[in-house]
Amino acid sequence: MISFQHSVQTTASPEKVFRIYENVKGWKDWDKGLKDSRLEGALEAGVRGTVVPAGGPAIQLEIIEVIKDQSFSDVSRLPLCLLRFDHSLKRAGPSTEITHKVTFTGPLSFLFGRIIGNKMRKSLPETMAGLKKRAEQP
Repeated sequence: MISFQHSVQTTASPEKVFRIYENVKGWKDWDKGLKDSRLEGALEAGVRGTVVPAGGPAIQLEIIEVIKDQSFSDVSRLPLCLLRFDHSLKRAGPSTEITHKVTFTGPLSFLFGRIIGNKMRKSLPETMAGLKKRAEQP
């Protein structure tokens, strides 16, 4: 298993950040590592979709858990590897802590963790800064 995460603090409420998550087509506006993203429905457990990383092939995903205004998780199935993204929002006084966690599990997690995980790990702070900036816009 390979796992890493990054957190940022924002003045935006958890509800405002969650609205940004719900606008899946708009993810590329704050995540420069994405070329496109879409779901076949609302941001709800069981809904499937696709993300297209900049410079990479389309990846199928499935939303597996949603707690409105608090968190959501999605998974992508790679050959002999499961890629999981956990997105969580926690009110911390007057601010909100946003955490994104990436986890690779399965027999080939070591390989995918190196091939795409290293790039994700390096870009995660920039992605989070983009989300924070978007959330703090009036």
